[in-house]
Amino acid sequence: MNEIIIVPKEIDNAVSYEGIDFSNCTFIDIYLDGISIEEIEDFDSGVVYWEQLQKSCEQEGQYLLFTCYCGNPEDAGWDYITVKHNENEIMWSFERDTELQFVFNKSEYIKQVESCKNLLNLSRYPLAVPISGLPNY
Repeated sequence: MNEIIIVPKEIDNAVSYEGIDFSNCTFIDIYLDGISIEEIEDFDSGVVYWEQLQKSCEQEGQYLLFTCYCGNPEDAGWDYITVKHNENEIMWSFERDTELQFVFNKSEYIKQVESCKNLLNLSRYPLAVPISGLPNY
């Protein structure tokens, strides 16, 4: 089973990702087995889509959990991730260069999303990539 930690990452000073400048905003950082997704090769070109991550707690289905910094998931090679639920687990299945699968303790996954939500200070640091809708595939 994989460990997941989800935390807000508040940005005060200007930073640039993929040629786009950000400041005074929040990114969501996910640590998988103690490693930030920013440091994992399969996630190196993506940002967490917070709304979809929250929805993935509620029921299984296809979720766009990651997107490009510009907001267009295709630019970073992202597609929907299959999220499955059983009594005790939440599982992600998707393909990047290889087929990937992560299995999380369901109660811990939900706890991490709720904890992150409680730590967000969106009035001071709004989410960095507001996405108005999902692409039509």
